[in-house]
This record gives sequence, structure tokens and C-alpha cells, in this order.
Amino acid sequence: MIQQLDKSKIALFQSVKLLGEQSKKGYVILEVVRNKLSILDVNDLFCQMTGFQKEELINKQTDDLLFSYENNKNLKTFVENIHNGELTKVDILLNNKKGMPSLVDVLSIPFLDENKDSLLTLLIFDNYSQYHLEQIIHYIEEKIYTAIEHESTLFKKLQIICKGLDEVFQFKTFTTIFIKEDENNSMLQMVSSQNNEQIHPILIQRKAEIEYYKQFIETRESYLLKATYNVKVHELHKEIVAKHELSKCLIIPIRNHANHGIGVIFMYFDGIISQDGIVYKEFLHKINDLISLAYIYEQKLKEIYFLAYNDVPIGIPNRLGFMEKLRELEERQIFGLIHIIEPTEFSEIVELYGRDAGDELLKQLCRKMNMMRRREEDVIGRFSSSKIISFTSHVVGEKIPDFEAIMDILVETPFIIQNNPVYITLKNGMSPFNEKVSYNDAIRFAENAFRIAKSRAGNVAIQYKKEMDANINQHLLISSHLTEAVKNKEIQVYFQPKVNMHNRSINSIEALARWNSPVLGFISPQDFMPVAEKTGLIRDIDLQVIEQVLQWFQTRESKGLNIVPVAVNISPEHFYHPKFVEQLVGLVRKYNANPSNIIIEITENMSLVDLAKARQIINELNAKGFSTSVDDFGMGYSSLNYLQELPISELKIDRNFTMKLQDSGTYAIVKAIIDIAHALNITTVAEGVETEEQARLLQTLGCHTGQGYLFHKPLPLEEFQQKIE
Repeated sequence: MIQQLDKSKIALFQSVKLLGEQSKKGYVILEVVRNKLSILDVNDLFCQMTGFQKEELINKQTDDLLFSYENNKNLKTFVENIHNGELTKVDILLNNKKGMPSLVDVLSIPFLDENKDSLLTLLIFDNYSQYHLEQIIHYIEEKIYTAIEHESTLFKKLQIICKGLDEVFQFKTFTTIFIKEDENNSMLQMVSSQNNEQIHPILIQRKAEIEYYKQFIETRESYLLKATYNVKVHELHKEIVAKHELSKCLIIPIRNHANHGIGVIFMYFDGIISQDGIVYKEFLHKINDLISLAYIYEQKLKEIYFLAYNDVPIGIPNRLGFMEKLRELEERQIFGLIHIIEPTEFSEIVELYGRDAGDELLKQLCRKMNMMRRREEDVIGRFSSSKIISFTSHVVGEKIPDFEAIMDILVETPFIIQNNPVYITLKNGMSPFNEKVSYNDAIRFAENAFRIAKSRAGNVAIQYKKEMDANINQHLLISSHLTEAVKNKEIQVYFQPKVNMHNRSINSIEALARWNSPVLGFISPQDFMPVAEKTGLIRDIDLQVIEQVLQWFQTRESKGLNIVPVAVNISPEHFYHPKFVEQLVGLVRKYNANPSNIIIEITENMSLVDLAKARQIINELNAKGFSTSVDDFGMGYSSLNYLQELPISELKIDRNFTMKLQDSGTYAIVKAIIDIAHALNITTVAEGVETEEQARLLQTLGCHTGQGYLFHKPLPLEEFQQKIE
């Protein structure tokens, strides 16, 4: 496919392909050729999603090949946006060679030339049909259980299911359920969704009609796919089916737990579905189970209670059931510890193997925990999709077990997930549950402890301490006062120079945000900056810092004093904001400042959010006369290779490397960073220089600019001026 490209596009193609691979998702690279979309490349993941081979796609025009035009309302606009070179994200139906189209989330990323003509387009696909079905199942389950709690009729429960099934396909669907009224087959109840204004169930009593539906109820097929003209549509539904031109019918028999037929589902629709490629079997199996539950509810109340209070995939109490058991223990005055436990690798395992694998992991973990259960009163439950909650009884005066050692035993042998051995680590937050601490408070405290445990590596068990609540209170207190602080412009600028380590002259200055609250006192940036990022105040703080720097420039210029470049830190949220560059340029013009005196500092891993976008923004900043610097380099997750991708002018070596320069490994890493930076004509600055020996070693390595307490500590702007001048 590369041979057919213009030479000017080959390098771009390779970059686009690399970006597609880094997405770790299915992707397609398109080229606009004579107003047609030609496929240049696809990856294996995309082929798996669609059932096509690469050779069936490459160098072909998309047209009807990739996307289903039937009932695909977003497709026309999507294709137009590709031709127009617009960044687009849309839900769309993707063709499958072997079966029915699947709903996907597709991101279209255009790559344009200087005339804004589209050169290449990268399509990145997320198949979320399973997520869509899970959402429907979740909706139906939630409504069904609510209906059970309110003792709604079977008719109402089946209406809920019909309504959910009407949303399964991405095209018009009308669902009807026929369910046995009794075991004697003397009557059938017919139910459709509330959307079709059915208020009461229709009873089918005529023998001929019953016999017709009975053949489908008793079929051993999992489902039947028929043309609607081959199905006897009920008189009450003929108008609906004809009005919406529902030409196909999916017939699904309903069986109870004993595999006896109790009813049948008729789903009329107007889309495309393959009888031998249906991907909804598991979903329909769950629907079958829900209908079966609703059907036998009155006869099997205890079984319904079990489903309401237990997690079926794992076979343990769910959160509600676990809370009920804790209530019983509290009544019996049996106390101990509450644990909230999560496999650290749960999300990765689910992403790699699927949601069922996550259930299987927790199931195996619970089995091991039960084998190590110390007392009969000990209980295990499911707290959330990824977490287990457990109670271990404990008598006052008894030594508390070493739970980290127990956790080591739990994970010393691998868990078998889809025939693959998987090793995991566990995070465990614990809290006492006793006469003074209710089980509700104990669970809350255990969650606080778990939050701390999750931030640490390896197997970690953390017991709740009162200081944890104090930290949360402090966080909330800061959050409540920070909005007023920004509004009242309480954020101050402190300056810390970057100096020439040879003659100790100032090369540039870093502007740092500091907050001295009139109510809370001095608040460390390590405390208030994360709050600012979470609350969305970080952009306002960045802009206030920039404005104070520009005001300082203006004052010095009016007094005829020299001006030194100043670096300002920009948060990721602000950096990627659509109006970042525009607002920055506007402020510089407002104060008639020289943009070359402003250095924009970004963190190393900021580029990982969107490398192409980061490159675009930095190029735009450079074109406007600003300089750019990468802060805390070496502590993120990227590699040295990405330096050549970003046109930065300065690189700041993280203080953690500076502090450990005596270590031979650290020394080698710092040397490599400096050598590569020099090769790319990038200035290096060492952060956290505190000793003369560190300064000497850095200069030996070729880094001549340093920042740290050896030279200057951060000072308020006024104090800085007095000392420096």
C-alpha cells in the first residue's frame, strides 16, 4: 500500500500507522482519492472485529464494504466529516463479513496539509456492542428487582423486558412475549412493551392459536429466524408490524431452570441479522433467565430472595446480602474486622480476557479465602464489580493475624483464567467493627484505608487510623475554600531562579503558585493543586500566575530594569484546552510583553494524552515566539524516543535523579538524558540541586543550568526582587 502513496505521504503514513498501533485498538487508515475513501491499511484487531482478511480490504474503496447503510443514521454525516477533514467521534454500525453489523465507537482523526486538505485519515474503533447489551441487562435487572420488591404483576415485569428488548438492535424493533398462564397449556398470556400502549395482558385461549405458539415454545432450537410473512402475526400487532415495515422475526423459546419450555419471544425488526452468526446468545440467555425468574417468582420466593441478596456469578452474598449478615452478627454481638479487598490487576484482566474473567478471578479468590477461613462466623461478599468485602471475627485481647502474610499465601500460586496462569497482588483496607463502631462506619473506614493501600505497590494491608478521616476532611476543607481563593486572587507567585552553575548568574526563573489562605493559613501546593485539578480551577490558577508574571515584566520595563525569561507551569487540562494558546497570546498582548520571555513548562507524561495534539500545540507556541520546557523529565511513562517528536527547547531533569547521582545506575541514566538532549539541541536544567558535589557532577556530564536550594529557594515576588537586585 505504501508504494501507491506519493513520496510526501510515506513518512506521514508511517507516523499514522504508529499512532494506530499505540492505540491498541482496531484501526483503519484511509486516503481520499477522487472523492472516494480508499483503504491503505488495517490491523489484525480490526480484521477480528469484522471477519475480513487484510487482502479483502486494502486498496479497496470503503463504500458499502465497512459500514452498514441500513438504519445507520450517523453514517452520512460521518463520511462527510472524513471528506471535510474534521475530527469526529460517532457511534456507527460496522459490517461483519460473517454476521450482523455491530455497534462501534469510531474516532476519525484527519491529517491535513497546509491548505487543510485531508491527506490521510485514521479511524480507531471500539466495539461496544457488549457494553450496550450489558447496559440493557443492567437496566432490565434493576427494573425487574424493583418490580419484585414492589410485588408487581408478572405482566408488568414482562413489559419491562419487552421494553429492554426493543432497544437491543440498532434498528426499529417490536417485541412480544407469549408466556404460559399455567402448566396445563390451557392459556397463554401475551405481553408487549409499554411503548405500544398495552395496559393489560392479552389472554390467548383459542386452541389453534395456543398450538401455533406451542410449537415454538417446545422447539429445541436456541432461536429461529424467519421472514415476517412466514409468521402468523397476532391480529393486534399486524398494524404495528406493517406500519414500521418489520420484515424479519427472531423467535426465541423461553425455558425455565429445568429446561422446560414456558414461553416464547417474538422480536420483529427491519435490520440485517445472520442466523448462523448471531452474537447475542449470552445476552438472550440472560433475558431467558430473567423471564424465568419473573415467571416462577410466586412459587419460588426463596430463590428470588437468594438472587436479590447474592452475587450469582461468584456464588457469594452481594453487598446487600453481606450487610444483612453484618446486621445479624451485630445483633449476636459478634465483632471483628471489615476488609475491602481488590486484586490490583483486576481491570487489566477484564480488559484482556473479558468481564467473565473478572468474575472468575474473584470466584477463585473467594474459594481460596474460604479455605483459609478461621471461624464459622467469617463472611465473604462482593462489594463492587472489582472488590470483595469480608468479615473476620476477632475476640478482644486476641492477637490480630498478619493479614499481609495471609495475602501472600493467597496469591503465591497463580489463578487460572481461560487456561492461562495469572499472578496477582491484593490491596486490603481494614477497619474494626465492634460495640463502638457500627458496621456502616466500619465499611466507610475500611474504604478510607483501602484508598491508601491502593496507592502502594505489592500486597498491601492497611488498617484504618483516625488521621485518614482528618486527611479527607482537610481535602474537603481545601476544596471548599479554594474557589473563593481563586475568586479573590489569593494565589501568589513565588520565584525560583535557574542558574548558570559555573558563575551562578540567573539564566531564567520559574514562577510557582503558592496559597496563603487567610482562613487556613499556608497550604502546600502538593495539597491544593490536586484539588484544583479535580475541581476544574487549575486553568484559573494558571492564568492568574501568568498574569502576575506579565505584570512583573511591565513594572520592570517601566523602570528600565532588565527582564529575565520566566517559566510558568501549565496543567494538562489547561494545555489541551481549545483556547489555551489564544488566551495566552491575548494576555501577552494586553501587557505588551515579549513572548520570548515566557517559557511554558509541561510535565513529561502530558504528551501521552495525545502526542499529535501536543506536537501541534507546541509548534503553535513556538510560532508565536514562546519557548517550551518539559518538567520532571524521567519520572513519567514515556521513553527518550519521544523527545524527537516534540519541538521543545528545554528539558528539566527530575530532582529524584539529582539526589541519587552518586548511584552508578542513576548517573548513567542522567548522562544518557543529557547526551540525547544535546544531540537534539535541547537545553538541560537539573532540578533539586542542593550540594556542590551534585553541581560538580552535573557540570561534568554537560548540564550547566541548575535549580535548587544550593542557589535559591522559592521566594515571594517582592522578597525575590529585593534579594536578587
